[in-house]
Amino acid sequence: MKKITYLFLITLLFSGLSFAQKSGYVLSYDSPYTYDETIKSLKNTVGGSNYRVFEQRHLLQNLGGKTDTNQSIIRFCNFAILKDFLKVEPKLGVLLPCRIYVSEIKKGVVKVYMKDYRAYIASFGDAKLLKKVNPLIDMIEEMIEDAL
Repeated sequence: MKKITYLFLITLLFSGLSFAQKSGYVLSYDSPYTYDETIKSLKNTVGGSNYRVFEQRHLLQNLGGKTDTNQSIIRFCNFAILKDFLKVEPKLGVLLPCRIYVSEIKKGVVKVYMKDYRAYIASFGDAKLLKKVNPLIDMIEEMIEDAL
C-alpha cells in the first residue's frame, strides 16, 4: 500500500501539484465517509452545482501496471466558469479542468486532495488577477466542503 501511495503522490506532482503542504499548493480534506461514499458525494455535489463531471479514473488506469482502485481522480468543469477564467487570464487554462483526488490511504481512512488554486494564481504575481478569480475559487472549495 505504501508503494501505491507514493505513486499517487508522484502522480500529483506530475499533474501540476506540489505535495509539499508547507508550500500551500495542495488542499487536503479528511472524509468522514468510506471511499465509495466519498466519491459518490463529491460527484453528486459537483454535478448538482452545474459542473460537468467527466469519467472517473483510477490511479495508473490504462498505464500498463496494476490499477489501484482505492485512488481516483474526479475531473470536472463548468464551461461558463472556464470561459470567465480564460477571459481574465488565458494562462489560467493550465489549471483546468478541475480535479479532485480521492485516496483511501488505509482501510477506512479517506483523504481528498485538490489544487490550491489561490496559491497557483498568486505565483503569477498579479494581485488584481487573484482578486478577480477569488469568487470562482470560493465556489469550487465550497463544493468540496459541502460534499464532505
